[in-house]
Amino acid sequence: MTLLFSVLMPAYQAVATIDAAVESVVAQRLESWELVIADDGSTDGTYEKALAWRAREERVRLVHHVGRTNLGRPATRNLTVREARGSLVAFLDADDLWLPEALTVFRQGFERFPTAAVVYAEAETFGEAPIPPPRARGIPNVEAHMLRQLARFNTLVTSATAVRRSAFPDPPFPETLPLAQDWACWLSLARSYPFVFLPQTVARYRLNPAGGQAVVALRDYRPQYFGWQVGHLRSLAREATTAEEARAFREGLEFRATEAFQMAASALRRGRLARSLNWLRRGFVAAGSLRGLALAAMEVFPRQRLVWRRGELPLTITSAPDPAERRTAGRPGAE
Repeated sequence: MTLLFSVLMPAYQAVATIDAAVESVVAQRLESWELVIADDGSTDGTYEKALAWRAREERVRLVHHVGRTNLGRPATRNLTVREARGSLVAFLDADDLWLPEALTVFRQGFERFPTAAVVYAEAETFGEAPIPPPRARGIPNVEAHMLRQLARFNTLVTSATAVRRSAFPDPPFPETLPLAQDWACWLSLARSYPFVFLPQTVARYRLNPAGGQAVVALRDYRPQYFGWQVGHLRSLAREATTAEEARAFREGLEFRATEAFQMAASALRRGRLARSLNWLRRGFVAAGSLRGLALAAMEVFPRQRLVWRRGELPLTITSAPDPAERRTAGRPGAE
């Protein structure tokens, strides 16, 4: 059997959920896959459960860091990519689940769009956590250029995403970002390759109170998350190789400034002056100038505030070729 997909599963302290996650891979209708479980120094029995799966299923592989140390999510994701043998990789976190047709949907997407580096689909949610559920969004069934979109906000759910392995940057997931490494990886891929969104549900995303999105939702933690994203966008803007790339990253920073101004206005309405001033300061850092901060304020009142109240954010995806997202070197369709 020719190996097609490498399924990548980082796992840390997932003893309560890893069996169900692995079972959802074994139940795939498409049988040409390997599952790479990378244990990140778990101490709760996750490693032993993964060992048991390796003994039961020959397509399951188990890897870990040297000395079974805990190096964190991005380092563990990078380990799974290094160990992958398939030309296509798909992600499934150890607390999420796949529907039986997930790999079939991904394969059909890559076959239909041979130059796309990323195929992503929808996920339904289950469980409880104080966070809004993630939502995959895009233009269905076209090769879309998403650099401008992703510079603003992430529209992909990791456990409902597959990538051509040859397209990954090195390293795929930046280990300097404590969170949002998946966003940073998609952003890097979008500089060179088109994405395809398939409006089909392939995964079940667990709303985990201890998960990364829940951590970001905590009031005292969100400013740090905001700062990490701004710093990453600034570094990309300095490395931009085209005017279109520079514009995309600048617009992403302006969007963050608008977000900060929204947070400042919300805090001010609740009488929290110090918090409002702190968010204004962050907005100035993101905008880079008083003019940029003024533009952010104009976006908040009234139009942007109404957009945010609906729980919707504007999409800036295009199916037209864009020099910022399309380069000539390393196109995955040339495999």
